[in-house]
Amino acid sequence: MAIRITRANRARDNLLKTNATKFSTADYHKLVPADLTVTYLSGIPASDSIGLNAAGVDENGVNWSTTDPKAARFAEVTVNSIAFATIFPASFVGSNDTMNRQTQAVARFNNALCQFTPMFICNPYTSIGALQTAVSGTTKPMI
Repeated sequence: MAIRITRANRARDNLLKTNATKFSTADYHKLVPADLTVTYLSGIPASDSIGLNAAGVDENGVNWSTTDPKAARFAEVTVNSIAFATIFPASFVGSNDTMNRQTQAVARFNNALCQFTPMFICNPYTSIGALQTAVSGTTKPMI
């Protein structure tokens, strides 16, 4: 548990090696840690309608951020604001050809292997014939 933040930072760095921006006015470039803000959270607001800023503070002023690896339950990733070139030449309708965009996501890793419903159930019958005998009386063929 105590290495959550260290592992998350390592995963971030590995993902950044292959991800790049597209359609930005800064042109195509590989993302680097300076392009985003990662904040570790001890919890999140109970409602999705309550926003979080990049520092992990919600609209009600509650600070969910933490630097304690044992308390960190969520990772909030905010891609820093970047100018985005519009496809439609918006200047024709009196608007701008670029707009600033900032994206944000919150995720949690949860080890839930013991809580899964079985995805495979063994057939106790050794052959299709034995299974057909066991469920005899059906009018539908088994195969």
